[in-house]
Amino acid sequence: MRTFIALKLPDPIRNQLAGYQKQIQVGSTVRWVAPENIHLTLRFIGEINTEQLKSIKDMLKRITADETKFRIALGELNGFPSKYRARVIWVGITDGYERVKSLMQRIDDELRRLRIGKPEAKELIPHITLGRTKVPTPISGPTLPELGFVVNAVYLIESKLTPDGPIYTDIAEYKLK
Repeated sequence: MRTFIALKLPDPIRNQLAGYQKQIQVGSTVRWVAPENIHLTLRFIGEINTEQLKSIKDMLKRITADETKFRIALGELNGFPSKYRARVIWVGITDGYERVKSLMQRIDDELRRLRIGKPEAKELIPHITLGRTKVPTPISGPTLPELGFVVNAVYLIESKLTPDGPIYTDIAEYKLK
């Protein structure tokens, strides 16, 4: 099964981001993330087996046991590798950035220790992916209205790839204090 760990966004925030996607100017064709699939990935894991699934569940239970709820606010439009040659179009976060980054690092460290998934080679940058393009392209858009929400859970999610796009199914939810 193909998996990742994420923070889910409330429906009103996802719907506002879906509307924002339509306002982004891009110089190339973009595959936009479907509104129901917009989330903040803490760590993509990839294919795992039943034994690894159990280890990941145990690890997430340990990590989230001492985590408290926190607020995040969405930031500016950006792109990887840059806003001027974007292949991935994303929105960053401002408030809560360090908390999310710390959570990402803890998860990455534990998965390395468990030897599960491919270790993250790039700097961990908390972000919400809105779209992808095959050709590097400049992007611009209006200022995103102030959007924020309280993070109250971490999710382990299965991703099934289909010709119409991925289908995400929650495997487990880990509530924060």
